[in-house]
Amino acid sequence: MHNLDLSQKIKLIQISGDDSEIFLNSQLTQDIKTLNTERACLFAYCSPKGRMLANGVIYKKNQNYYMLVEASIIGVFVKKISMYILRSKVKINIVDNSAYSLSYKKIENLPSEHAFLSSIEKENTYYISWFENKHIVINYHDNINIENNNLDNLYLDLDEFTHDSIQHGLFFINSQNTETYVPQMLNFEKLGGVSFKKGCYPGQEIVARSQYLGKIKKTSIYASLELEGSNIDISNLPIEINSDNKQNNLEQPQIIELVTFQNKLHLLLCIRAEYLLLDNLTLTILAKNLEYKLYFKD
Repeated sequence: MHNLDLSQKIKLIQISGDDSEIFLNSQLTQDIKTLNTERACLFAYCSPKGRMLANGVIYKKNQNYYMLVEASIIGVFVKKISMYILRSKVKINIVDNSAYSLSYKKIENLPSEHAFLSSIEKENTYYISWFENKHIVINYHDNINIENNNLDNLYLDLDEFTHDSIQHGLFFINSQNTETYVPQMLNFEKLGGVSFKKGCYPGQEIVARSQYLGKIKKTSIYASLELEGSNIDISNLPIEINSDNKQNNLEQPQIIELVTFQNKLHLLLCIRAEYLLLDNLTLTILAKNLEYKLYFKD
């Protein structure tokens, strides 16, 4: 059975209050002042060392802001960022699951552009464009029971959402990798998740220094592998890495995210950036070469 409930992976947070814009702008990598009702944005929330504690999508609806954050860290994230509210007129709440439904849907006829993160509200439902005419759909009345209706031709499952995300180099920080990566290790700034023109936020000095001094040692790549059997657990299997230039002592890539979709294994990997300059770089798992894709290659 397909899992059509996107809220098992990401949850919704509401930020309200007169000081919301100023507060969020002081905490997130994104310039919240540029946010409008026609476009959502990516954001990251970093530690003082510039490591991503959380990331996600933020959008504005009426006078409030809403965030989509990975489910396993949402409680920790809200608790952490709320510590800095102090006397600001800001309220941050995790939206109760009964107040909305969250799904992934392919839509061809919305009256809006299909650019990444473009958004539109229609009949109390908010649509955020993802990739290839597919949308994150937030329905505030919860008037569609996606589990008990035959909507497979409209709604897409969680594995497809994960596949589409990592195929484009994007994933949501979770409890297993929080505080592991600076944004540039995941090409997050090239996806539009970091503003270098706004004021300070936690970790801003580290993130800016990494950007302008070019001290990023790792980057992310997407890789895939045809599967001949099912139920293969490769999460703990080593990925061998080789090159014509240098055969030994190459650091094993780290698996950031993986999903099985359409009989293929899809992975987002973190790899040392210098390895991408080697001749005939090969990544091997289960005695097979992974097909990999470089993001934003200059």
